[in-house]
Amino acid sequence: MRIISSLIGFALLFFLAWPYINVYRLSGAAAAPQSPALESMLDMESIRKTYQAQLEKNIQTTVNSTGVQANGILGNVLQNIGNLGGMAVEQYVDVNWVRQQLQGTATDPTLWGSMDYAFFESPTRFVVRKGKLGENPTFVELTLQDWSWRVTAIY
Repeated sequence: MRIISSLIGFALLFFLAWPYINVYRLSGAAAAPQSPALESMLDMESIRKTYQAQLEKNIQTTVNSTGVQANGILGNVLQNIGNLGGMAVEQYVDVNWVRQQLQGTATDPTLWGSMDYAFFESPTRFVVRKGKLGENPTFVELTLQDWSWRVTAIY
């Protein structure tokens, strides 16, 4: 019984430490130029979808806050900007863009050294905050996919 308890405890500790180990690996891969290891840690399709959704939300907020009517000329222009933004996201959001987002600060250029918060949001989702709240921080979301932690969103 004691051995089983020890194994369960060890498995629980490993599960809790596992995403932190992956954030450390991600930090090293992002700091190295042209690291092939970084690409395997990213779900680029999911990152692009999240970035596109954030872009559309920002455009919609701009439309709503300025009082522009959706069927007016300026409303149509903003909607077209959103459509063009979708095409631009495909080209703009790539591995190098992700690497730049994962870079640290001037005092510590690694993600590991510049993170202010990192913890589970759910058993399969882990969030890292780079920067202080209220100072436009960057959030990096890792999701457990096929028994490995991968970056699925940066916002």
